[in-house]
Amino acid sequence: MKALLITALLFTSLAVSAREGHEGPEATPVRPSSPVVAKVVTGAGFAPPAAPRATIVQIRENGTVERIRDYQGRQPSTQLIALLSKKVAEKIAQTAAAVEKTDVRDPRPENPGCMDAPSTTYYAVQGANEIVIAARENCKDLEKVDESAADRDLKRALDAVSALATLAR
Repeated sequence: MKALLITALLFTSLAVSAREGHEGPEATPVRPSSPVVAKVVTGAGFAPPAAPRATIVQIRENGTVERIRDYQGRQPSTQLIALLSKKVAEKIAQTAAAVEKTDVRDPRPENPGCMDAPSTTYYAVQGANEIVIAARENCKDLEKVDESAADRDLKRALDAVSALATLAR
């Protein structure tokens, strides 16, 4: 129920600002830069050379949500996706700070994997430490050994802002 409330609060308090023109290395977010508290990184897997190698959707402490596309041989492009309300930004920062570092593992190592598939890794960022809370690699879901409510809530928030980022083409 708590997670549903957080997700609903996130969606109702977004001021979506998917503005074009905020691309490239000179792009600056509308709000002053602040530390990243959570991010999701999607690797392209086997993709054409013109496709981004990775796409990062990150949430900053001040509520700025950005999408960064990393291309081979080019400068990354940054796009402002949304500005979260102060209340939601604070809750996400608190949730990210509550995440504890534990190992991620494959709960079914006997199942076959695959190669060249896209990968997705979810992180809580605590200062210089990036803590993996979940991942999908080689067609396998990796989970934390001791998954907490903070892990689940942060992953849901990252899924929500990632969904918004897909709409801001």
